Amino acid sequence: MAIGTSLLSGRFLFVRDRKDSAFRCFFFFSVFSIFLYEVYQSWLQYGYWRNGGGISQYLLPPYNSSFYFFQYVGFRFFAPWAVAFLISLVFPILAKFINKKCGERFFYAEEPWIAAIGFFLSGYPGWLYYSLVFLIVFLLAHLFVNLFLRKKNERISSYYLWLPAAIFVIIIQEFWLSHVEWLNFLRI
Repeated sequence: MAIGTSLLSGRFLFVRDRKDSAFRCFFFFSVFSIFLYEVYQSWLQYGYWRNGGGISQYLLPPYNSSFYFFQYVGFRFFAPWAVAFLISLVFPILAKFINKKCGERFFYAEEPWIAAIGFFLSGYPGWLYYSLVFLIVFLLAHLFVNLFLRKKNERISSYYLWLPAAIFVIIIQEFWLSHVEWLNFLRI
């Protein structure tokens, strides 16, 4: 679902005259979609515990407090996305503040929301990997332009790097990083 939303919002990347409101809408659409998916996951978990038989039915009311179930699904399903959501809200605010303070030199108007989509869809701890991958790709792009193309003091826009970096991190996180044991300490 995260990759699909990322690809869908990437379709609008190549049309520059769009306002940042389109990307803001895609950001909140992504948040809403992930929230509904996690509610569905919670419902499935409840059904599994209720109808699964065995000892799991004793984790639900009337045998146990409903607080336990809400705490479980809160930490298991919602907490990683809540952390990613908070980070993805902080980034556009800081980016717009810094950009405004520095004379609109760093980002296009819609770019902070493109980055926020990437931060959110990468999830937690994916936004950490996303930050690292983005910085590496951005530095490599600068090195390539300055060393190989010999264009000194050429500014490179990060506009087209945000969502490809997010897609890369989502794929790598799903197929590789989630299976690396020593990275599990980052999970909530």
